Amino acid sequence: MERFKITLRRVFENIEENRFFYEVMLGPNGIAGFTNKIEKFLFEKFKENFKVIVGDLNNLNIPADFILHFISSAYIGVVKWWLSEDTRHSPEYLAEVITKGPMNAIGYKINFKEEDSD
Repeated sequence: MERFKITLRRVFENIEENRFFYEVMLGPNGIAGFTNKIEKFLFEKFKENFKVIVGDLNNLNIPADFILHFISSAYIGVVKWWLSEDTRHSPEYLAEVITKGPMNAIGYKINFKEEDSD
């Protein structure tokens, strides 16, 4: 689980460091092909980590591809929202929330810790 969270955090850190680029590319006038490439990249990264977390992907009640596409698409949506919110949450916090949300949805119970307010 930690490896999955680290991957997410690193992607968020890259987005934060290159915020203007991602705002343009993922914005309403951005390039759809770019969004598709990012989603495909995320799918593959999540799949690598997902196998470590859940083991045999064929033993899930929901097809793994469905879950991974859902997570990848949701991640793009969260990134767009985060950019529109001036990245007010830390990459670490977002990685933690995203890691726990979908995993809870498929039956992996993970305790949630709120981000400290500044």
